[in-house]
Amino acid sequence: MKAARGTMMNDFKDIISLAKKGALSRRDFGKLFAAVGVVMSTSPRGAVAADQPLFFTWATMDMPEFFGPYVAAHGTPPNFAVFGDQDEALLKVKNGFKADVVYPQSYTIKRWYDSGVLEPIDTNLISNWNDIFPNFREMPGVTIDGNVTCVPADWGLSSIAVRTDLVPEAADPANDSWALLWDSNYSGKLAALDSMADAVGAAALYKGVNAYNMSAADLETVRAALDEQRALLRFYSNDPTTLQQALTSGEIVAANTWNDTYVALKGQGIPIRYMRPKEGTMAWVGVLSIVKGTPHRELAHELIDAYLSPEARALGMTQFGYGSATKGGFEQVDDATLANLDIPRDPSALLSSTVLQGPMKDQDDIQKMFESVKQGI
Repeated sequence: MKAARGTMMNDFKDIISLAKKGALSRRDFGKLFAAVGVVMSTSPRGAVAADQPLFFTWATMDMPEFFGPYVAAHGTPPNFAVFGDQDEALLKVKNGFKADVVYPQSYTIKRWYDSGVLEPIDTNLISNWNDIFPNFREMPGVTIDGNVTCVPADWGLSSIAVRTDLVPEAADPANDSWALLWDSNYSGKLAALDSMADAVGAAALYKGVNAYNMSAADLETVRAALDEQRALLRFYSNDPTTLQQALTSGEIVAANTWNDTYVALKGQGIPIRYMRPKEGTMAWVGVLSIVKGTPHRELAHELIDAYLSPEARALGMTQFGYGSATKGGFEQVDDATLANLDIPRDPSALLSSTVLQGPMKDQDDIQKMFESVKQGI
């Protein structure tokens, strides 16, 4: 049995090696996984594989390919369910949705913890725990009240993806600024992320305001900026595919996006830049947590450990452009690929120059404000 699992793991590593070279599509993944005896399922709990944990994750991140060691051990990936918004995900879990492992971002983890839906994580069951860069292991929210509440897995940036052929001035890094998303010359050709953390954070940076500790006057300033921007936007969206298609077609010329949009369009040969705005670039950290009451506690830890495997973290970089929170992930990716992704081998310098997204003071009120802006109220 051990020999069979070892063979399957070697087959899996070969598949991932092809993926990191850009040689496989999602359909190719499925065919090759089937060829080595792996059943790929994205069914919700209750449909199939009731003995497997459910991984509640972002849309587009429901990929069995991220769980090689788990698949090799069990012959099947976990079940998946997806969300597009973290508030939606938390509310769903609070209302009884039976997830086992969730994948929010670090700035929301205190809300998850305070809601009483998280179970402490036993890092002794996470073999890759010490492979996580210390600055991620020690970041706020990872340990609360002496309990490890989440495991950092990856990180990314929130900035502006811009078509340099349609916005010629954007070809010069000296012009990198959030002001582009308020430029009336491109009215109707701009888009923003449908996310309070990103949209409000961008408006705050543009206006020189600390988004995470706003006074009443600061909030009015940011509200006015968002109202001004709304009149210029083609749309808000938290769907990467929508943003990528609109930028590709030229329906929009610039948008607040995460790294994945930039990487996807660059890979298609689209003339695109990912700005480093002079006012600051936002950064986020993706974390994994275990839902309280899971009947699959050991499997949930195994799932997290697999997600931290070097091959999985390297795949996250090459397929989406998201940095690895582990050293092993970086060791799997060559310098030329990292340079093409615009990810430094030592991420500490880049991350120290960004604004790490965090919880906002009076966050519920700010969320209501953002919703009213979108609705034009």
